[in-house]
Amino acid sequence: MPSSTQEHYHAFKRWLGPCLGELACPTQVVGARHIPATGPALLVCNHRSWMDPYLISSRTRRMIHWVMAPFVASIPFLGKLMQEAGGLPILRNSDRRVDALIGDVVAELRRGSLVGIFPEGTDPFLTPRAPDKTSPFHRTFARAALAADIPGLKIVPACIYPIREAQLAPLPAAWLRALAPDEPIFQLESLELRVYQEALVLIGEPLTPDAGYQTLDVRGSIATSFRHEQRIRALVKQVKSRVDALLREAAEWSQLRAPRAPLRG
Repeated sequence: MPSSTQEHYHAFKRWLGPCLGELACPTQVVGARHIPATGPALLVCNHRSWMDPYLISSRTRRMIHWVMAPFVASIPFLGKLMQEAGGLPILRNSDRRVDALIGDVVAELRRGSLVGIFPEGTDPFLTPRAPDKTSPFHRTFARAALAADIPGLKIVPACIYPIREAQLAPLPAAWLRALAPDEPIFQLESLELRVYQEALVLIGEPLTPDAGYQTLDVRGSIATSFRHEQRIRALVKQVKSRVDALLREAAEWSQLRAPRAPLRG
């Protein structure tokens, strides 16, 4: 029997799907078969627009537990709705918010869920980049994937590429600052929000990190800690390179308008 969270998610999806369908943003999805039908998995995607999580969720069959930026949970109605639909909010004003987020992601993965995360965070909104470029990836997703210590855990790289997009009229950031006074993007004078008019979603073949990682306690040796940090950095680099490669391929597709075989490996 579906849980209330699943029911809220699919109700949200049924309502939002048509809104982001062919009328609002025609979207081609390539490689959806790479998302495991069951079992724990981590979907890692670039982040360019507020539409990103909704666009992917409305076009994939499986429920995705998206990691939510701290201020999203503060938005009246929408924040509550997203949490009820399985969103994982990042805690605000907490020295241990990264540890708490890792714990939430690990718990969800160990329940066999599909977790979605944008490791660029809100950086692309602070420093906009070209459609085929990404900001540096935060390491939280890699720490969570390794700390989960799940043999065979799938990390699925994905990208959203805007074939056509538009900028909404600048939104005064002061209007939103009350929701999250410490949110960096609300310190700007105004926000320029991108809206996709046509998009391409590429989902690559999953990769599997080595099993056997255990979170160190205070007794862990410096040498052991260094080796674990090396593994985290290597995983971040590996996943980012996959996402970047997907973006480059998507850019080529948008120019040719003639899709080729999905990216391998």
